[in-house]
Amino acid sequence: MWWLAVDVNTMAQVEYQVGAAPDVGELTELYASVGWSGYTDHPEKMNVILAGSSWFMTARACGDRSLGESTADNCSVGAGSGGARSAVVPQELQENEGSAKGASSQGEDPSQTCPTSGRSGAGELIGLVRVVSDNCSVALVQDLLVLPAFHRCGVGSRLLTAAMDRYADIRQLMLITDDDPATAAFYRSCGLRSLDQTHGIGFIRYNFAS
Repeated sequence: MWWLAVDVNTMAQVEYQVGAAPDVGELTELYASVGWSGYTDHPEKMNVILAGSSWFMTARACGDRSLGESTADNCSVGAGSGGARSAVVPQELQENEGSAKGASSQGEDPSQTCPTSGRSGAGELIGLVRVVSDNCSVALVQDLLVLPAFHRCGVGSRLLTAAMDRYADIRQLMLITDDDPATAAFYRSCGLRSLDQTHGIGFIRYNFAS
């Protein structure tokens, strides 16, 4: 499944596709762009994270690199975040309503509608969301990341919304992210609540050596 969305501010086309795995090189570049060294310091992880995921969606900017640079001039919020984290999002949600709805197309050949700039005839990889789930009672949004040059373009919210729609019938959809006011505001604007708002408490164990 795939479709195209048009950013009304830049007229840039972004292709969203479910289950189309990027190659390891471009996937590593995307994770490195947001400083997720917990993945990139262990190259062996990059070969298995998508294969071990229950569901994932990619976002690609159609056209040549100049399109990405043009989009960055209009949408960039600066450098990416540091550290290995579970999710990275825009510093604040500034998504145009028209951009959120966008223009979509289904059932066409992407090679006929999306000028190539990335590997294997696809546009440049600019975003990814991936979920780990038992497809019954719980789903974990493990990673949500967007190339820093494309922050504030609605890419992250569209990816997250697609994941939430995919697992709409699951009892618990969860994610773990930094305790940052802007990040929290983004997730709340997407319809999620923090555990303290549900009278819950969470526990976790990290093994940073692995």
